[in-house]
Amino acid sequence: MDRIQSLQIYVLVVETGSFTKCAEQLNLHVSVVSKAIKYLGHQLGTRLLNRTTRKISLTAEGEAFYEKSQSLLAELADTFHDLSSASRQAEGKLRIELPSALAPFVIAHLPQFYQKYPQIQLILSVSDHLSNLIDGGLDCSLRLSELSDSSYIARPLAPIAMTTCATSHYLQQNGLPTELDDLQQHRAVHYFSGKQRKIMSWHFLQQGENIRLKLPNKTLVNDSNALLHCALAGLGIVQMPTLLVAPYLASGQLQTVLPHLAPPAKTAWIVYPQRKHLPKRLEHFIEWVGDIFDIDKKVG
Repeated sequence: MDRIQSLQIYVLVVETGSFTKCAEQLNLHVSVVSKAIKYLGHQLGTRLLNRTTRKISLTAEGEAFYEKSQSLLAELADTFHDLSSASRQAEGKLRIELPSALAPFVIAHLPQFYQKYPQIQLILSVSDHLSNLIDGGLDCSLRLSELSDSSYIARPLAPIAMTTCATSHYLQQNGLPTELDDLQQHRAVHYFSGKQRKIMSWHFLQQGENIRLKLPNKTLVNDSNALLHCALAGLGIVQMPTLLVAPYLASGQLQTVLPHLAPPAKTAWIVYPQRKHLPKRLEHFIEWVGDIFDIDKKVG
C-alpha cells in the first residue's frame, strides 16, 4: 500500500474520528481505510488507534505519529507547491556551467539579468572541463567546442572570434612571423582537453581555405586562463578567444601574430537536457543569454 496515501488516511481518520467519515471524504471504501490503518500499524510495529463501536482514541504512539504525519504531509504539500510554482514563474535556482573563455563576458552582463529576474539565483561553475549535465546536477552549460552528445539540446549563440598572439618581448627575441611556415621556428603554447589530452589544432584562413596546423610546443594547458597567463609570461605564441586577450592587445602587452591570416571563429553553444517542460527560469536564461551574445554579431 502507498505510504503517503496511508498517512493521509490516518490523519483524516484522527481528525474526523471516524473510519466512515474518512472514507466518504476521500471517496474510498471503508475497507480501504481499515487496511491503511492496519498497514501503518504493521509497518511501525505498534498499535496507533483504539477503536470501539462508538469512538476512536489514540494510543500514546498514535498521538506522536499523528503529529509527525501532519508535519510530513504539510512539508510535502509545500514542496510540491514551491516546485510547481517555481517551474511556472521566473524564480528558483539555476545551476550553470561556463567555460573560462566565456565566463567574463557572461558575468559582466549579469547585473542586467538580476534586474530583470530578481527571484532567480544563479549557481555558476566555471571550468573548461565539460561535465555531464545530468550527473553534475546542471540545468545548462555554455560550451565553446565540438558537440558530441546528441542526448542534449544545443542552440548556437554566436561566433566567437579567435586571435593568434604573443608578447612583444617574445616576438622581439624570436622574430615576428609573416607567413605560416615561419611558425615552425617558434614555440607554441597549446590547449588540450578531455581525459585523452587531445591537443587543439590551430586554424588559419588563407585565401578562403581553412588551414589546420599543429606546431612544436613546450607547454600544454587545459584551461583558458592558464593559456592566457602562459602567453603573458612570454612562453610562446597562443591561439585563443579574442574575448580573453582583447584588453592585453589594447594595452600592448600582447601583439597579434599573422593578422592577415585570422583564425576562423568558433561557435558558442548553450546546451541543456531534453525535457518536455522546461522550468520558466531556464527558458528565461536561455532567451537572455541568446540576446547578450546577439547571434548576428561575432563576439570578440
